[in-house]
Amino acid sequence: MADQLSNIPPLALRFRSYLPVVIDVETGGLDPQKDALLEIAATFLQMDEHGMLSLKYTVSANVEPAKGLGIHEPSMKVNGIKLDNPFRFAITEKDALNKVFEATKKEVKAN
Repeated sequence: MADQLSNIPPLALRFRSYLPVVIDVETGGLDPQKDALLEIAATFLQMDEHGMLSLKYTVSANVEPAKGLGIHEPSMKVNGIKLDNPFRFAITEKDALNKVFEATKKEVKAN
């Protein structure tokens, strides 16, 4: 049995085969049904030989607000996003989510 456990990555053992991922989003408001997703980031963790977690890497994307979804001035003041910034390089919501999902699939496979 101990031999079988030595082949399992420590992160998988600690989290019962679940992959811990820290997700952060910035939106145009508080209503997930009506307000736009503006940024998304997924941070992946690693565990050292002492069981301590640390940052492995982060995947993030600026998102083009989907047409018809809300962008409220109070939210924009809080998140500080300038939608007209030419260096924002926003991508579609679908592409942003695919970027995060692809990185997550890679980490699931590795762990």
